[in-house]
Amino acid sequence: MHKPVLVREVIEYLNVGDNKVYVDATLGCGGYSKALLEAGKETTVLAFEIDIDAIKIASDVLSPFGSRIKIFNRSYVEMTAALSESNFGKVDGLVADFGVSSLQLDASGRGFSFRKNETLDMRMDKRMRISAYDVVNGFSEDELDEIFRNYGDERFARRISKKLVRERRTRNIATTDELSAIIRLCYPLGHHKVHPSTRVFQALRIFVNKEYENISGLLALLPDVLNHGGRGVMVSYHSGEDRLVKRSFSQNAKNGSYRLLTKSPVTPREEEIRDNPRSRSAKLRAIEKR
Repeated sequence: MHKPVLVREVIEYLNVGDNKVYVDATLGCGGYSKALLEAGKETTVLAFEIDIDAIKIASDVLSPFGSRIKIFNRSYVEMTAALSESNFGKVDGLVADFGVSSLQLDASGRGFSFRKNETLDMRMDKRMRISAYDVVNGFSEDELDEIFRNYGDERFARRISKKLVRERRTRNIATTDELSAIIRLCYPLGHHKVHPSTRVFQALRIFVNKEYENISGLLALLPDVLNHGGRGVMVSYHSGEDRLVKRSFSQNAKNGSYRLLTKSPVTPREEEIRDNPRSRSAKLRAIEKR
């Protein structure tokens, strides 16, 4: 089973207790939900996930917990409506992990990773209209440049955008290998600390799935779904995500709505990074509603 990042810290900062109700806003393969259900007796977890393939895996993992786990095939931005329709009021805690799960990165055909040659897609929810293929082959040079800069902090954004537009005049860029090869040509020769395709692929994933908009939506509704004394824990992996969380938490702390539980972000221990290298960029922030 995929092991969730900073799981020990998540349970600690949520202060998980018995007979409580928690939201796992990003179910994935079910790691956080399983940890919550094991940590609290008669705890109920309400989980949200837009990826139906992930739900199938998580449902098997969580089946021993019976009715204590309730899974919604909906985005976490629809949480308020879903809780109301299901006769749940406010909850005692919420955790959200904004990274892409190993399932989505590694599963065949999704196009999230430059390490496997697959069709460009990157949609977490296959019902979404625009894919990475549509962006790469249909957006203008200026639009691509903006996406790569704003969502990937890509320093060669203009060079890559220009090259993509030139290449697609003769053919559609249809696979991850084709896109990655073009990106490589735009990087200077020499050693790179990260793969040249990392930031562009990240930027496309964030843009296609409207991740920043969704995070902002979740942060906006969080005060309305937490009980007084309820806690919110957010795990992010990119500077843009962390800025959104930090800004929202700080503003709500200043106006008296929240108590900050983490003055600076909590990061994985060295042993966790050795065990799971994908956790190395994770940052956890937590609040308590006053």
